[in-house]
Amino acid sequence: MTKIILATDGSEHSQAAAHYLVRNPILNPQADVIVVSVATRLPPHVTGSLSSGDANSWYEDENRKALQPVEDILRAGNIRFSSAGLNGVPEDAIVDYANEVSADLIVIGTHGHGALLNAVMGSVASKVLTKSSVPVLLIKKPG
Repeated sequence: MTKIILATDGSEHSQAAAHYLVRNPILNPQADVIVVSVATRLPPHVTGSLSSGDANSWYEDENRKALQPVEDILRAGNIRFSSAGLNGVPEDAIVDYANEVSADLIVIGTHGHGALLNAVMGSVASKVLTKSSVPVLLIKKPG
């Protein structure tokens, strides 16, 4: 079975990647799509003042906000999927999770600003592309 990771931060770019999966026939009917969001770890000075339950609730809320718009698009397009909310450094968590589940492809939306901006600011998409041994499909939002 083909496993496709659709990484999302809830942005319009992530939603464009979800629309791409709905519109384009790269999915076979048996494809296993896993929508993945990564909540960046809270710094120790913040987590030190929170109970573990409060911190976990924050991570869950952040992941839910990122997952929901993409899940809605896939559901409307009749794409079968599951979801995973992760915590950590986004590019590392995405690559590690893709390896853990033996993914065949990572799909991720990108701003498409180009190499110069990525060299200055970096982007999760470019870092996933660099770090991953799993093929990565970058989807630029149309327009």
